[in-house]
Amino acid sequence: MDVHSKSVTDAVRARGPMLLAGAVLAALASGCAAHGVSTAGAANAVTSESAVSSSAAPTVSVSISSAGFATVADQTDGTSTVETEFGTGAPTSEPLAGMAPPPTTTASPSLATWSPLHAVALPAPDGPSAVGIAASGFADTVVFYPALAATGRGRHRYVDPAWAQAAGLDPALMDRVTSAAQIDATPAPTETPRPVVLLSPGWRSVVAFSTSLAEDLASHGYVVLATQTDVRAEWSHPASTSTDRSKRSSTLTRLLDFLQGPSLAQRVGPIDLRRIAVGGHSYAASIAFDASLSDPRIGAMFDLDGNARDEANRRPPTKPTLVLVTVNNGAVADPLLGTLAARSTQIVTAGVLDALHLDVTDAASIPLLLGTSVFSTLVGAVGTTGTTDTSTIVVRFLDAVFGAHPHHPSSGELVHGLQSATADPFGSQRPATSPSTGPP
Repeated sequence: MDVHSKSVTDAVRARGPMLLAGAVLAALASGCAAHGVSTAGAANAVTSESAVSSSAAPTVSVSISSAGFATVADQTDGTSTVETEFGTGAPTSEPLAGMAPPPTTTASPSLATWSPLHAVALPAPDGPSAVGIAASGFADTVVFYPALAATGRGRHRYVDPAWAQAAGLDPALMDRVTSAAQIDATPAPTETPRPVVLLSPGWRSVVAFSTSLAEDLASHGYVVLATQTDVRAEWSHPASTSTDRSKRSSTLTRLLDFLQGPSLAQRVGPIDLRRIAVGGHSYAASIAFDASLSDPRIGAMFDLDGNARDEANRRPPTKPTLVLVTVNNGAVADPLLGTLAARSTQIVTAGVLDALHLDVTDAASIPLLLGTSVFSTLVGAVGTTGTTDTSTIVVRFLDAVFGAHPHHPSSGELVHGLQSATADPFGSQRPATSPSTGPP
């Protein structure tokens, strides 16, 4: 069994049955050794890890062809068949069965209403406001905002199928994910302009994986803009280049410019341009680090298991900065972040335990819906609490920095009462050397 398949199988063993039943991924993994194997069984409904809106557990059959394609047939209603490439999860130029070929240009987020069968609900936001979602007016960007309950026109599609396919995800599986936000809901009235958060995804990833975070922030009074980067272009070459960084940085700068105009406030209510935070997962955090050093409009930034490169290594952050890392078997992916934290009083650190790289995103809550994509190898044993603890830590950090009584929060303040979080993620791994200045 190759490393990829073993990682998928280990993740299933650690977490137990969720939506499609462990037999599905077990069958997929076994296809490495024996093409043509077919297995069928009744999948258990999701219980403690994710809520499923379904009156009956779906029945699925899985077969792997000699060409290396896994066919997942949902036999509950006899209508749904999904075909997905088996292997590393790299995107294929061939369309999925029943799907139009992906566009050669970037796609726009779709805000059509969506009601999937056998839906898997993301963790519900825990703030006092309902959440709305709308087109922002900025390219490939949606906005989440505090809203009046029961005023929207339905739930949105979790991720545009073209973006999902470009990232190597199965659009049909992603279409099962639902969340709380209501399309075009009436903005909640406010006398105080709201702080703004700018989110973007990791390298070759989809910003939809930060939906739970965006919704939780919006439920606590933030306006959140989530921008999808050109994932197809990022998959077209093996590693990040200076051109990629420049493109990402330019998009962030233009988004900050966009905030200065009236159109966003007209959509979602007044925004506070003195309280703008930027952040995201992995590669997005690297871009946010550099932007926070050079753009005075940014008031805070947060790093979700990313890294600090380029300017951040030479000039530590001067603005409130959260570094949230994943901890697996006592180790973090980049202990050099501990050195960076030691060099700046502006940085506060925290960690999510029993976690891998994607466990600070929605992926921790929907691991089996990641199918056989490369993303499925990047989730650990923490489960849904990885998603919810991450959201809570980010909300607490920004509430401290942008709240009525601004202060620099302690690590203990951020993780208090959270079952899967630690205030000292680096511990003995804090190195004495300076962080690397190499590429991400």
